[in-house]
Amino acid sequence: MRTFFNPEWKHPNNVLSIQSLRTGGFSTAPFESLNLGVFSSDPAVHKNLQHLTTHAHLPHEPRFLRQTHSAKVVELDESHRSAKQGFVQADACITRIPGVICGVLSADCLPILLCDAPGTVVAAVHAGWRGLYSGIIAKTIQAMAVPPCNLSAWIGPGISYSHYAVDVAFRQRFIEKDPHLAKHFYYSNDSGQWHADLKGIARHQLQRCQVKSIAQTPLCTFQNPSLFYSHRRDTRRQGDTGRQASLIWLQR
Repeated sequence: MRTFFNPEWKHPNNVLSIQSLRTGGFSTAPFESLNLGVFSSDPAVHKNLQHLTTHAHLPHEPRFLRQTHSAKVVELDESHRSAKQGFVQADACITRIPGVICGVLSADCLPILLCDAPGTVVAAVHAGWRGLYSGIIAKTIQAMAVPPCNLSAWIGPGISYSHYAVDVAFRQRFIEKDPHLAKHFYYSNDSGQWHADLKGIARHQLQRCQVKSIAQTPLCTFQNPSLFYSHRRDTRRQGDTGRQASLIWLQR
């Protein structure tokens, strides 16, 4: 059973990336089966991480940020490979060191992977609505310290706008910050609510930062319960859910 797939996007040969699925792991309900949520109560997470590391031929077992829906970006060094390293509070990470994995966890929020054309720096971003509103994409690109026009981006699986209802205040907050974002909100006569297109917002922000090459998966976490965890879907039904991971690294 598949545990991951390789994102399809423009990147140099020395940049490797994977997107994990929820299948092929060892977790039991409500986390079945490849839950990588290291901050959950699931006792099988470490076994799942070991399994993914072996199956995907990762350079080390993934270590994750303590994500707080912020706009904080950190740069990772060799210490990030160590199991003894403490969790760093941030929602994006970059590295210039081959063999060090940048990774984020998600379950509806957007994972975004970035790299430069020469293959000297990579980044992983956890972009929930708070991060998008706070400018985490622009701050990550700034931290990468390379010309944005030389960057490529991949927007991974997240919740689609048809399942992401928001209130009027939410929409107004974004539009006041950037009026061009109005086109990424849709009103549904069926639900009587506004819906936000997080992928559209992320793509718009990447383009405003002058990123030229942007790819995205059409996959929705909410609509694909056999493939992905979804916070909005699963916590309503069963009270808790797991997390999938988006990983990127420079090959040694």
